[in-house]
Amino acid sequence: EVGEGISGKGCWWWVGVVVSAVLLVSCHVAETHAQVQIDHPPGSTDKDIWLGSRTVANYRLLNAVPSVTLPVPVQLVFIGFEADGQYGLHLADHDFQEWFSHVEHTLRHTIVPVGEEQTTTEHFETPSSRLRYKFAYSLLKLHPLVNTVLEDLILWHMRPEDPAYVPPPPAPLAGGAMAAPPSISAPYYVDAYKISRTLEHLLLSLNLTQAYTLFLLNPKHPLSHGNGFYGYRVGFSDQEIQIVLERQDEWVPFLSKKKGVKQQDGVAEIQQQIKKHLPEPAQVKPETPATPKSKIPSGGDNQSIQNLTVEDLVSASEVWARWYIKNRGRGQANAECDKALQNGAREDSPLCITRSQRSERLDIMSLVKDMAENGTYSQRQYLQRVREGNIHQECLVDLWIGHSRFGFMDLTAGPFKWGPIVGGQGIRCHSTLPRVPPDVLWTSSKVDEPMPAKIREALQVRQDAETTSGSAMELELLKAYYAQHCTADRYRANDKLSFVNCNYLTSRLKKLDGLTESSDQHQEEGAGESLVADNFLARLGASISTTLRHVITPPAPLFPAFYTKRVTFHFFLLHTHKENPMSRFDYESFKHEVLSFKLPAQEFSFVLKEINLHEDRELLMAFTGSLRSAMLPNLKIDGDFTPSLVRYLDSKALQLALKQLNLHEKEDQELVEHEPDSMKKRRRKPTDANHKDLRSGKGSFSRHIPIFLFSLLNQDVPLFIDKYYQAKALADMVIMVQSANPAWESRLGCNERPIYWDLRNPLRAGLASTLLHFGGLIPAHITYDEANKAANQNWMWSVGDNPLGHTSHGEHFSLLHRDIVLRNFLVNTLEDSVKLINEGIQSIAAYPTTEANYGVAIPGMELTQAYRTVRKNWERVTEYVGRLNFEEAMIFAKAIEQSSQLFSQHAATVCKAMESIKCETAETRQGRLGHAVVLAHHQLGFWNSWWPIFVCAVLNILLLLFHALLHYHSPSFKVKTN
Repeated sequence: EVGEGISGKGCWWWVGVVVSAVLLVSCHVAETHAQVQIDHPPGSTDKDIWLGSRTVANYRLLNAVPSVTLPVPVQLVFIGFEADGQYGLHLADHDFQEWFSHVEHTLRHTIVPVGEEQTTTEHFETPSSRLRYKFAYSLLKLHPLVNTVLEDLILWHMRPEDPAYVPPPPAPLAGGAMAAPPSISAPYYVDAYKISRTLEHLLLSLNLTQAYTLFLLNPKHPLSHGNGFYGYRVGFSDQEIQIVLERQDEWVPFLSKKKGVKQQDGVAEIQQQIKKHLPEPAQVKPETPATPKSKIPSGGDNQSIQNLTVEDLVSASEVWARWYIKNRGRGQANAECDKALQNGAREDSPLCITRSQRSERLDIMSLVKDMAENGTYSQRQYLQRVREGNIHQECLVDLWIGHSRFGFMDLTAGPFKWGPIVGGQGIRCHSTLPRVPPDVLWTSSKVDEPMPAKIREALQVRQDAETTSGSAMELELLKAYYAQHCTADRYRANDKLSFVNCNYLTSRLKKLDGLTESSDQHQEEGAGESLVADNFLARLGASISTTLRHVITPPAPLFPAFYTKRVTFHFFLLHTHKENPMSRFDYESFKHEVLSFKLPAQEFSFVLKEINLHEDRELLMAFTGSLRSAMLPNLKIDGDFTPSLVRYLDSKALQLALKQLNLHEKEDQELVEHEPDSMKKRRRKPTDANHKDLRSGKGSFSRHIPIFLFSLLNQDVPLFIDKYYQAKALADMVIMVQSANPAWESRLGCNERPIYWDLRNPLRAGLASTLLHFGGLIPAHITYDEANKAANQNWMWSVGDNPLGHTSHGEHFSLLHRDIVLRNFLVNTLEDSVKLINEGIQSIAAYPTTEANYGVAIPGMELTQAYRTVRKNWERVTEYVGRLNFEEAMIFAKAIEQSSQLFSQHAATVCKAMESIKCETAETRQGRLGHAVVLAHHQLGFWNSWWPIFVCAVLNILLLLFHALLHYHSPSFKVKTN
């Protein structure tokens, strides 16, 4: 029979047999798979069960595990989709069920060819994984007032890129109405930290931090009639930076009065501090019964759409929104915020939710003075970089990854584009994100509402228009009223009448637009509103699916990484000049970001060694032997094609030379000599059992990561690795380079502008490569195409204030990146565990159960117990991973490794015992065959002795006859000649 296997939601599986008793154990960790279960008649003996099982694996009821599933909780928050956003977009429950319940719920863990070779789109088949991710979606319903808060926040912090830009005023029309201003595509930007800080505060207040959250925003456009567009960035525009540099005397004295200290806590610790000191109201849904009750209600009952759990948080989010409206704009920070700012808290810290600089009321110099005198540590660091001339404007984007476990996608912002200048696959273009179609009547239920009296009196139009000419007249007047009263100041929380009037106008304008268009032309079949709406929702679902693959569960590199108790980073600073390379490279920030990935039970140590290449011949030979020069074609953003001379290090040649030197081993020995005695006792000796791989950490107590920084600040020609990279992660080391150019025009661009790299400070590239080697953290734009078996690129989510995004200069990792690294540790451990279990089961399944091997002494109970222990640990790991508690899950990683090794040893013992019985049976059979031959020899008698003589005589006679035939010939005649 084929029984039910292991499912992701809970199931039952057989684990062992004791004579005729079967033990039943629950599990929640693997995919459903077929399991062989043999029925034995009642009263069967142990021998009958042994013979009927056919194999030893069936007798122990052990089957290979095809895959293990890790749960991933995901929260989808749609803000501005309740007819309160752009173009009155309204999504009902049937829309979510039809379009978002089919978003991918299961993804296989993939491996991308990143590492030793350059990542290309050529065919490169990577090993298949036995790990799967199963997404548990929750759809959160919030109050429309939350959208109002975000709309106001965007409006307050929106600034034009050109400080001298003044929007053109609308022209007056007859009757006192105002016409729409001329459409000018002027770019505006919003500080991404302000939006990120508010959204994180919302999640913390509603206790929604135990899942990955994607905010889909659809706010109303803050600029009237599309007069410009807006996006998100951190920092100023190039025009503002130029003004700030020209007027340094006005703000530099304020900057030198106060110095901030960088916070040394990790991301998780900072979040815990924020969570303890949330402003009221906090703790919406208590995590434990001991948590005091809050003033915020927990909301209504949860509903269930197919494959989606709908969580009603309307009441709770309304209380939060009203609290925010009450406390916004005060410009005062609480005690926790002041303390956090003194310790160097980041600008987007939710602790400072009430501390806000309303950017639209300040000119650029007033804002800079305020930042220099009262700003956060990150703001003051940014001004210092502006002063040094090391900064350029960042790209305008419409997506963002926060410093916690969330990201947001603004469908009203943009459109924008970024990626490689020469193009290619996966470029982020204007049509990547769907735009809300303006010609779709989303709020049909509100079209027939009566016209408000204020509009009827002001415009003096008829309430119902039945003719086309009347509709056209009403359409013109309503558009004028909309331009005058429903601009950026619409939908204020304290103006309910304006809210109702503008909602009515939005619906009425769409209806009148439909009437006027239908009288002019007839729509073809399939070209109506439903097709446009379906296309929008389909693309929105595809964008969510892309987010899952690139942001939440990205692929892993070819070289695996494992969790170890101790990690030593050997940082070698190699240079050929007198200038101190650390004056340009921020080594303290490098250590700070790496330490954010440390677990409480781990020990991170950094060993810094500065070496002058002229004083070390071996290193100098390794450097010069791998140094190359090349003239590369370079396509500028404006279309100019120019060659550029670069020098680069061949990573493979340099890797081979550095491996032969073993510098990190020498430094580790020096480190051990200076350690206290207590640390030396805890350190294990490097044996084959516990030090199988010092680079990946597999089977090791400690791990050593050598990092080499080659600095050439005394040369004008830029230095790269493999022609294009500032840093590169290899299987056994990390290589970085430093050059003298502060603003190198890279091969990437955004919004028709180039992206510049600071070659003097390779901090971002070094952090990305170090975390790729340490924990398999892949850049956000790289993925794997399983259909074509090749690496692929998608630059959609290459955003955020982190080293993995190429549209920003930030170097701060988020809690999301930390989870990815820890999950990769667990995935690699589970992969090896499943491999050992399956190999052990397959090995014992090769031996049949027969009468000859019945009763053989095998560790059957120990084998079953080890199998049960492994599966139980799998269950515990998946349980903690589903709660995003990777610290607790990591505790069982070592237990899984040990129990899997124990199962493999017991399986090898079983195979050895069965092989010995097999050999004994073969010897017995060989002895019986020899006895049968001797008995037949005695039974043959006379023929057994004389048959060779008879055969030889026959052969001699045949040979004589053949010889006579060869010598026989006819008589010859002599020819007579004259």
